[in-house]
Amino acid sequence: MTNTMKNRKATLEVYFVPEGMTGRNESTWMMREDGVLVKQNIILSIWDTQKSEANSSAERGPVFYRVNFFDSLSLEKRVGEMTKKFKGTPSRNTNGYYDTASFEILRKMELTEYLDSLARKG
Repeated sequence: MTNTMKNRKATLEVYFVPEGMTGRNESTWMMREDGVLVKQNIILSIWDTQKSEANSSAERGPVFYRVNFFDSLSLEKRVGEMTKKFKGTPSRNTNGYYDTASFEILRKMELTEYLDSLARKG
């Protein structure tokens, strides 16, 4: 398939929980170089690139992985499948052009391998 056939864009980014907030269940502690403990987790975002709103959406944080792929599942079903498979938490705010979920930092390799497999299929 060509790039014009790919209807999804997925990103993974590190999310640092603001100080004083509890964060989601997947948030884990890490120590910065300066010795301060902070909580972090991974945010998965999947966009429907066929919707114009998706093209104007900015990525929110430090993205470390990005891939385009074709998917026949709805955004909600794909994210739901991934949250179940990788023990994540789906977003409370979904809309018609993107959906998000959070995962433990230690799920990084599993998430990237899964998304790579979707890209290889399409």
